[in-house]
Amino acid sequence: MVADPVGQPLRPARYTNLWQRAVVAAGVRPIRLHDARHTAITLLLAAGVPVHDVAAYAGHDVVQTLSVYAHSSRDALGAAGVVLGAAYLPG
Repeated sequence: MVADPVGQPLRPARYTNLWQRAVVAAGVRPIRLHDARHTAITLLLAAGVPVHDVAAYAGHDVVQTLSVYAHSSRDALGAAGVVLGAAYLPG
């Protein structure tokens, strides 16, 4: 839990407001806080963190993690092709 200076939990709108101010301060295009969640979960999976751990970290089950939050990338697809090619044409 994240709390304010007097120990009260921050309301969800507070996170959104803090995020929007950080995006403006960074000088980047508007990015929703939820978009950052998608990116974080995708990066964890791409880095090889086990899906069960990523799901627990995100607070949902493995099926939701893989079907909603995990995204493929061009690099990952290329790497998969290399692995498959090596399986068919070893050595």
